[in-house]
Amino acid sequence: MNDETTVIRRMSFFERLMYVDGVTPVNCVISARLYGVLSEERLRNALDKVQAKHPMLRATVIEENGVPYFAIRSRTTRIPLRTVRRSTEDDWRKVMLDEWQTPFPVKQGPLVRLVWLRSDGISELMLVGHHCVCDGLSLVSILREILQLIDQPDVHLASYLPVHSVRDIVPKEILASRRKAILIKGKAALFRLFAMTIKEKTTTPEGKHYLIYWKADASSTEALKQRCRVEQTTPYAALCVAFMQGFRQIMGTRFKNKVMCPVNIRRYIPSIHNDMMFNYAPTIALRMDDRPNQRFWEVARSLKEAMNRKIDNLDVYEHLLAAEELHASVPKLISLLRQSKGSYDCAFSNMGRIDIPKFYHSFTIDCFLGITVALPWRNSTTLVTSHFDGKIDLSFIANDGFIPYAKAMAIKEVAIEILVGAIEHL
Repeated sequence: MNDETTVIRRMSFFERLMYVDGVTPVNCVISARLYGVLSEERLRNALDKVQAKHPMLRATVIEENGVPYFAIRSRTTRIPLRTVRRSTEDDWRKVMLDEWQTPFPVKQGPLVRLVWLRSDGISELMLVGHHCVCDGLSLVSILREILQLIDQPDVHLASYLPVHSVRDIVPKEILASRRKAILIKGKAALFRLFAMTIKEKTTTPEGKHYLIYWKADASSTEALKQRCRVEQTTPYAALCVAFMQGFRQIMGTRFKNKVMCPVNIRRYIPSIHNDMMFNYAPTIALRMDDRPNQRFWEVARSLKEAMNRKIDNLDVYEHLLAAEELHASVPKLISLLRQSKGSYDCAFSNMGRIDIPKFYHSFTIDCFLGITVALPWRNSTTLVTSHFDGKIDLSFIANDGFIPYAKAMAIKEVAIEILVGAIEHL
């Protein structure tokens, strides 16, 4: 297709970080299992309509003097749809591992693709996006629209204009604040001083990524939710504590007692709606309160309270603007992430309830098979939890060059045992 108009904008700091070098794959994946009959014609129509709605689904990447920019086009190559013959319940795992490792053609685009694992009456739809254009919540939103359009192909999706820069979503009074500007430049200067100490190395983490996937049944999920209500905490805080205790028991002296938690900041930015693609999540660090003889639920309550305090104190716009001062430090930060073991045990993302209907006219959503990303860092250990149809699930992604698969399985087993014991113990 010939381009009609093109908007050029520099990547934000976080987009630039996830772009890495344009060659290394950094792919987010969401997979849904469906019962029923799907039509390839309706799938293709759905992909075309979501691509027309979301500017970043029409983005390619251009580089000028080593600096990557998005070229957001009014017309571009259609979102690829690949069909795979589905033979077993576990085929999606192998396909997902392949999708993690398959880079996007960033200079040709688009930076999202769909894989249809197809059999008689059962399918998996696997939506894959480059992390420089989307996060897990963006994929959930796009998949929700795809499923709606498969079911109702005549539905109209209202498009929206692309954001030209981070400053476009920051209130004018904050941009005009001299005090904020001094704080932001001070924070950025401190980070740049730190970055000067990093020795850049071209390294590739050894080993391969793997996924451990676990889903609680409806009765176990309800038991966890009820106990959390009684204990005045949340399932996410309880899962954090259980897995941190699992890391402590299995990793021994390598246990850091720190989990990095991405924060969904969409709710703090009025101009970013829930159905828009967005890709920035500052993190907060959480630790277990390790005083002797503390009950599991006391620790979970303390962790939830610490998380709420840190989120309440998070200055979203200050974070966004300070990060934009750090573009020159991105290569050194990438080098650090690729070579450092990190000061944390894992990143743990809470996707919450997946807001997608279960029932449609011609098909039913059985389940979502995790929301995953294989980060190209030395410590890429990531947990992602979500909730659908009354069931909590958890994806544990790591690299066997950093945590051997057997140890990760042991961490998961210990964590679930601790959690089940805490729910049942009165």
